[in-house]
Amino acid sequence: MQEYAIVSLAEVNKTSAAGGRNRRRRGGAARQHCGLPPGHYGLYRLGPIPEPSTDSKVSAWRQLKNNAVAIASIFIALSGFAYTTWRDETSEANRNFRVAAFESLKQLNELQLITNAAHYKMDRMQGDPILGWSRVVMFDDLAVLLPPPAVDDAARLHATWEANWEGLGHDQDHADMITDAISQSREHIAETLKRLK
Repeated sequence: MQEYAIVSLAEVNKTSAAGGRNRRRRGGAARQHCGLPPGHYGLYRLGPIPEPSTDSKVSAWRQLKNNAVAIASIFIALSGFAYTTWRDETSEANRNFRVAAFESLKQLNELQLITNAAHYKMDRMQGDPILGWSRVVMFDDLAVLLPPPAVDDAARLHATWEANWEGLGHDQDHADMITDAISQSREHIAETLKRLK
């Protein structure tokens, strides 16, 4: 099978001037391509043209090297986007935890004031058990927004208040049990706030 390449007639003539055999080739080329202007391009039968390399591994490695900067840029962009998304979600969750935690501490503090007023001052206005129940129920609702063990603490406080509120002002053990449940809940919430970043 013959191989062909595109060259100019001027290049053929220049090469043919080197020797007699080349002159004969030039003469044949001139007779075959007579009338063509100098610099005209055409098909001339030459030696075999080497075929390009088909090594896919070398080609893939070369493409990887040539596009290394673009690949690195894409990787950095995707990593930055993933981190930003994760950070936004984490910040939003932590913000919700903080709001619920501070509101829970407020409700627990008010419940402690109600307990003290009912037990130590015998003040049925500031120590109204109905006000105490509203704080207990509010803490139940807020606990579901907090990480564990907030829900367990709220359930324990609810049960403790229900079993002991009637003994306030009459039995120190009832007041102590309510106070202990409130204190334990507050400690766990404070630990949760310290872990938030």
